[in-house]
Amino acid sequence: MKAIVLTCDTYIYLVDHLIYTYQKVWPSNPFTFIVPYGDEDGEYAQFLKEKYKNKIELIYTEAARVIHPVEQEVKTAERIKKVSLVKPTMLKLLENIPDEEWIFWSMDDRYLIKLKTKDADDIYNYLANIQDKTICFVRLLRGKRFLKDKFIKKESGITINKKCRLIETIYTDKTAIVDIWEPQFLRAKVLRRIFENFPNRPFIPKEMDLLTKEKLVGEKCYVPEKNLIVFGESTHRGQLTENCVASHKKWGLEITQNFEVSKKYHVTGELPYQLLGIKISLPKKLRKTITSWTRWYWRNK
Repeated sequence: MKAIVLTCDTYIYLVDHLIYTYQKVWPSNPFTFIVPYGDEDGEYAQFLKEKYKNKIELIYTEAARVIHPVEQEVKTAERIKKVSLVKPTMLKLLENIPDEEWIFWSMDDRYLIKLKTKDADDIYNYLANIQDKTICFVRLLRGKRFLKDKFIKKESGITINKKCRLIETIYTDKTAIVDIWEPQFLRAKVLRRIFENFPNRPFIPKEMDLLTKEKLVGEKCYVPEKNLIVFGESTHRGQLTENCVASHKKWGLEITQNFEVSKKYHVTGELPYQLLGIKISLPKKLRKTITSWTRWYWRNK
């Protein structure tokens, strides 16, 4: 299965960390990571190819070069920022993929921390043989949005294995796509339609949150009954997050000098702690304390 990675020459340094975490946390992952680059020399892209070999496919596109100026208003003043062309970059990555083909959507700044790998493998195997073309979104995150019964359809579910069940969300009946930037399984036509509807002009990535993202009525979205994934965000406003730096240190990866480090901490999803194979649910205050200790440890290591 193809894993589509949205990146550009400025952020391609994050792709090493991204793929590395998938290889370590989900060693059975079935993906070939499709990665764009715009540097004609492609020195770093070739480094990635040598490191990950058949796990990565590089696609050259000039749109991934960071050469396109965009005006950005900040506190009543204007500044010029150079960005890549996101829309043509994405359409280039998708151009040879059939509409109904399943892909895995993985932006460059969403890396893997924890995963219930057997359930993820079983979901992949289910999708590889699926006949229902109305199912277009299958997520690994049971986000806060879907914790309340009013957002799900209990009567419509898919049993993946004894411990994993997918449930349909009410967004099947809506036209707005929510939480599209998280790692998830999608049909190629969904991503293609989203980016085809984006403006042709240069825009900063943050603006994508505000742009219209529509689905067709009847396209079904499923989430796990119990959360399967924990992932981290690598950047915040062009700076590395504290959790991303900690992850680099944990895995022994070199931290690129191209980015400054912020004090922001962005981790999404929760999974139970385990002690000697026994799952343990900890009180919220204790979980926060453990997180604070962990942040202090990696900050000072």
